[in-house]
Amino acid sequence: MCRRLLASLGASLLLLLTQAAGADVLELSKDCGTTPAPPCFEDDIAGLLDEIHNPTGGRAVPSATNPVTVEVGPGTFDLSDLTNPYCDGVSNLTYRGAGIGSSVFTGGGWNNGSEGGTFAVELVDCGSVEFQHLAIVADGTSSVSGVRFQGDGTSRWRDVLIDAQIVAWYDKGSTSSDDSVHYWWDSKLVANPKATTPFFFGATLYGGSSTQSFFGCHLEADREPGAFAASFGNIYANADVQYEFFASRLFSRSQGQTWNVFLGPILGGGPAGANVNFHGGEIEIESTGGATALRTIAASIRSRGTRFTINGTTKQRIAVLGGSPTIDSPYSHGTGADPPVLPGSYSLEGQDTFLETDCSGTLCNDTSQGAEHHLLSFDPGCNTAGPWRDTKTGSCRGV
Repeated sequence: MCRRLLASLGASLLLLLTQAAGADVLELSKDCGTTPAPPCFEDDIAGLLDEIHNPTGGRAVPSATNPVTVEVGPGTFDLSDLTNPYCDGVSNLTYRGAGIGSSVFTGGGWNNGSEGGTFAVELVDCGSVEFQHLAIVADGTSSVSGVRFQGDGTSRWRDVLIDAQIVAWYDKGSTSSDDSVHYWWDSKLVANPKATTPFFFGATLYGGSSTQSFFGCHLEADREPGAFAASFGNIYANADVQYEFFASRLFSRSQGQTWNVFLGPILGGGPAGANVNFHGGEIEIESTGGATALRTIAASIRSRGTRFTINGTTKQRIAVLGGSPTIDSPYSHGTGADPPVLPGSYSLEGQDTFLETDCSGTLCNDTSQGAEHHLLSFDPGCNTAGPWRDTKTGSCRGV
């Protein structure tokens, strides 16, 4: 009882502070009661969206001088009327839920054709829009993908779950020379292609020109057995995206070929202006077929302090399919008597290292040669005792 009272008082205080700060407040609730204040929309998300974009009662559309906050109560809110997107040409609009396990947006059905199918949430030219403490779930009927962002603007996502079957987030691309900009904190994006929703590809992030930063987020691409997705993984970038990941985890699991990051188009040349940078965090793949962590056509990738876990019938940490991208992905496989057994296609020259501890002054090999420590560097041109070059002797390992 005390916890409920404190939670209720906290919510009331937050509402009062929001109003005191000058924000117009609307409510979306399963039960508005008899005397709702501020204006409350009872299980009527279409009515709420109409009020946001065509306000009544002397209110103005959301803007820098008239910020609007929508307080979303517990419950699942199913949108079937596509007259108004969640944001269309407005700014300073915030949707604040009661928690990712409590407030859920679903339904929708904005159609993007072969690139993601139908989406649960549509955002168009949003000068500034923010989603907090809620979930967006593709229901598999009206929508199979999560969020589509079209045009220019900025979005912010805090403690949000996007759960989709094909694409969690699709960026349609900016209509101007400036990229759209998006920020994510403590959020989870999931793409889970199913056998009942066949598509050419599946990805948590897909799309065009945008700049995005992720802080402590989890991206998960998990293909259901029997689902068809010729291209599948976490990031599919076909334009000059700029992505930054800080202490975030990318996990991909598939019954067949998969990748975690693919910087390249479905057809044509690669996005030479694209950059994906990882600052710490983890990239993990589980596949019954081939598994590639980082694939690129011309685009640049940097990862320092990032942990890689790759399980598949064939394994690749880095694969460059064309162009001359900048790859800065140093990775240590640790220390021991023998380096891991890796194929020559696993990585790029100089990107991976291993400290071997039982070498002689002139040789490291599969049998102990002594007690010296030699640093080995990955070299696909070496094949005598694995794709490793002994940096102390200058020779391939085993020679």
